[in-house]
Formats: sequence, C-alpha cells, structure tokens
Amino acid sequence: MKKYENILYDKSGNGVATVTLNRPEKLNTLSLELLRELREAMTDATSDKAVRVVIITGKGRAFCAGADLKSVNERSGPEGLDKEAEQEFHETANAAFDTIENCPKPIIAAVNGYALAGGFEICLWSDIVIASEDARIGDAHANYMLMGPISVNLAPRQIGLKKSMELLLTGDMWPAVELEKIGLVNKVVPADKLMEAANEMATKIAEKSPLGSKYVKSIVKQAIDSPQSVVHDLAFSILDLIALSKDRAEGARAFAEKRKPQYTGE
Repeated sequence: MKKYENILYDKSGNGVATVTLNRPEKLNTLSLELLRELREAMTDATSDKAVRVVIITGKGRAFCAGADLKSVNERSGPEGLDKEAEQEFHETANAAFDTIENCPKPIIAAVNGYALAGGFEICLWSDIVIASEDARIGDAHANYMLMGPISVNLAPRQIGLKKSMELLLTGDMWPAVELEKIGLVNKVVPADKLMEAANEMATKIAEKSPLGSKYVKSIVKQAIDSPQSVVHDLAFSILDLIALSKDRAEGARAFAEKRKPQYTGE
C-alpha cells in the first residue's frame, strides 16, 4: 500500500477503510498536498471491492480546521490574493471533495476536536457523523473566507433553514451535543471511545450487503431533492433489479437457516 505524508490510510481487513488526516500540528488543515492524498485514498477505497465502509477522522486535537490559509496567503501580495493560487486550491479541493461526494459506499466521519469550514463540509458529505464530547463544529467561513460554497448548499438540506443561517452567518462553533439535537451528528461519545464507536458502527454496516448499502445511499440522497412519487418509482425499479441478486438469495437462505448472511456485493 502506498505511503502518504499528510494522511494515514488503513484497510483493516474487515471491510472498513480508515482515512486519518495527519497534520496534527496544523490542526489537520487542508493543504494542497493533503487534498491530493485524500483524493487518492478515497479513489482507492471506492474502487476496492474489499472495502465496504469508509471512516474519515483526524489525528490530534482536531478533525479538520478547514483550509490551510497560510499556504495560500504565502503566494499573495499587498494587493490581495493570488488568483492562480486561489484557483489551484479550489480545483484541488473540489476534486478531493468529489471523491467523498460520489463514493457509493457509506462514509462515517469520526469527529475529534475542531471541525470547521472544510472540516464541517466533510461532515456534511459524510453519511453518518459520530463525534467526541469535546468536539466543536461550525462552518466558520464567515470569519475569514466570507462563504463556503458546499456549506450553503448542504447545510439547509440537513439541518433546516434557521439553524443553517445561524451557523453560516455567525461563523460560531457549536458543541457536538447541540448538533446532535438538530440531526447533523448521529451520536456523541467520550473522546477515548470515539474510534471504538466509529468502528463498531462501520463493522455493523460492513456486515450488510454492499449492494443494498450502495442503493440505500443513492436513493436516500435523491429523496432529499426529488418528489416522493419519483423516488418511489426509482426505489421499486431498483428493488426489481436486486431481487434476483446473489446477495438477496443469500439473505433469504441465511434467514431460513437462522444464521448471519455472508454477503459478497453481487
């Protein structure tokens, strides 16, 4: 497996891949190099049939504190930001985030410490968020970067208009327990139990059919934006598609034989 400098990438063998942002001295801020490595790891996890669930977390006292503004600013002058530097960062970040957005496998964000700006956006892209009791989460773009293009799109869909406006306009950080109340965080656990809880959830999902997980994720995401009747027809058309799959047959046999199914994703 390739060795990375800005992330840690582990495939445990039980169907779970873990991507750890590994710039703890910089609060895991998103440099160009980290973003490129994140894209590579997510591309690998997506294509590897042995990987069924992906966990994203951060090393040290932060999950991710957003963009590495210092590295971008170093190329700027007294007249303002360097246009080429800004464009390069945006394109690199978009490419990395696209691999998270388009990954058909369930993604769990295990949030330790600060999750701000780009870190907040990774939470929005993730399917499940498990956070430590000391986690502090917020958009933060309003403080220095004016606006986050992913946050303004996804936050209202996930936590509603009023709370999104408060987070996006103030740039405040909120305790994870507050975001659990409004649905952005699934579970809050003690800091020393974070990865245990994330791996427990990931393992539980990895034991299910990869085929089923892929289609559940796809349909649920479309359900947010599409009329109920459209999603209804889509869901039943996919049900017809997977009804004769090997996993569906294995599930039926396992139920009849009173044992745990052994799914293959076929």
